[in-house]
Amino acid sequence: MLKKLLKHEFRATARTYGGLYLALLAVSVLFGASIRGWNGTNSDAYSTAVGLLSLAYTAVLIGTAVVTVMTIVRRFYSNLLGREGYLMHTLPVTEAQLVGAKLISGTVWSVCSIFAAGLSFGILAILMMAECYAETEDSDEAVRYLNMVRERAGTTAYVFKNKDALLEEIQKERGRELLGEFQRKFDLVRWGIWYRMTYEYTNYPTLKDNMLPCHEYYPIPDKEVVYSGGALDNKAYNEYGM
Repeated sequence: MLKKLLKHEFRATARTYGGLYLALLAVSVLFGASIRGWNGTNSDAYSTAVGLLSLAYTAVLIGTAVVTVMTIVRRFYSNLLGREGYLMHTLPVTEAQLVGAKLISGTVWSVCSIFAAGLSFGILAILMMAECYAETEDSDEAVRYLNMVRERAGTTAYVFKNKDALLEEIQKERGRELLGEFQRKFDLVRWGIWYRMTYEYTNYPTLKDNMLPCHEYYPIPDKEVVYSGGALDNKAYNEYGM
């Protein structure tokens, strides 16, 4: 009887998750396709479209996780304690089987959500390993980790040319894979290329006319400068009369 309960439970919950998973699949395909074509254009409109797809993908992913938790709670409450519970308790099954079916179903969907999150963290870790090996001039290992990500994305393997080209490709790959995770500026700052990359890859005159190299970091409040006894300063801003 437990098998029948599980079959019914998965059918009921699959109807809830089906639309979300189809939406997630559609957005993932569009997002992935847009990223592959991003390198070949500097169009602001195209970059905006990629950014919107990134936000849509993130929203659907978060929505899937939230709906998973809410559905598990709702199934427990409505099927066991609500009006449906009256009919459920008339079935020729034990209470342990009723609760067990809910627990197994909820566990399966929770594992699916955890797997999706783990995959995202795995991609981040692989790219970090590639960068570390490139910095230590272990090009073979750096290329191996870089190609793990590229092969997963269905694109061609990277062929080593030189250290500078390898580091540049890893930097680009982090931009593609981690787009929408709000850490691109931190990467550009630690690589020391934030001003150059931002200036060269924007077509907005207002931004170019107002951005300065010192904007790489926020200014330190005067109060904190005084408290530090001069250990902290804003010399980078002072150079530009600020």
